[in-house]
Amino acid sequence: MARVAYDPVEQGSVVERNAGRVRGVTTSARPKPSPNAERGLQCYVNLNGVDCLALFDSGSTMSGVSQGVVDVAKIPSFALEPPLTLQLGCVGSRSKINFGANTTMSVGALKNEKVYLDIVNLDRYDVVIGTPFMHDYGVVLDFEKGAVKINGAWVPALKGGEGEPVVKKVSRPNARKMEDGKKEKNMNADIMSGVPSVLPPLRAINHRIPLVEERKRYNYYSPRCPESMRLQLKEKLIQYEDAGWWVRNTTEQAAPMMCIPK
Repeated sequence: MARVAYDPVEQGSVVERNAGRVRGVTTSARPKPSPNAERGLQCYVNLNGVDCLALFDSGSTMSGVSQGVVDVAKIPSFALEPPLTLQLGCVGSRSKINFGANTTMSVGALKNEKVYLDIVNLDRYDVVIGTPFMHDYGVVLDFEKGAVKINGAWVPALKGGEGEPVVKKVSRPNARKMEDGKKEKNMNADIMSGVPSVLPPLRAINHRIPLVEERKRYNYYSPRCPESMRLQLKEKLIQYEDAGWWVRNTTEQAAPMMCIPK
């Protein structure tokens, strides 16, 4: 649940969100609700031609969409000035809403309806529909029937709850599309076949970097790899040595260099 309030410190509007999903093991003092009681009303809505999983949240005073949907559906976005603060139900838990978007939505009787959505970091859902949208289109949430009434037309809600994955059937590609995909893959095999395990054949011109003073000694700090990246560095060193890109050797000095692929 979220609501918009005025923040005297930040001198602007604040969106307060006051709903959360209980995680972890419950104690014996708390009654365990049935799976049906925990299910929210959710269905698929179409944004700019892309089907998105939406949750109808009657406790939220904002309607939002994830950044991933904005990128996939190619929805134009714009910066908000000033940005809004998204205040969650827990004390001290908040986020920022820096961008918004105007797009078209199709669900039930609504066809290509122009709507505004805040761009926020959503968990599990692609879209959250709040009270502004519900008031504008007369949304009725019927938990007993498991349906949502939008603009006078009923839309059946999905049966999956917040703890259950929702699987949507997708159409399988036809033979022509699969054949076109194979042709495109074969045409770009040189860049889609992964990292080669051996060096490519030598070209007519081999690069050489001459040193101005071969006997000059360079003073520098030994580079250190972060602990979290050492495993990746070890795998890269093994790959480079096995492919013959690098050769392990000893020398009087060696300055670190940046390898730029061509």
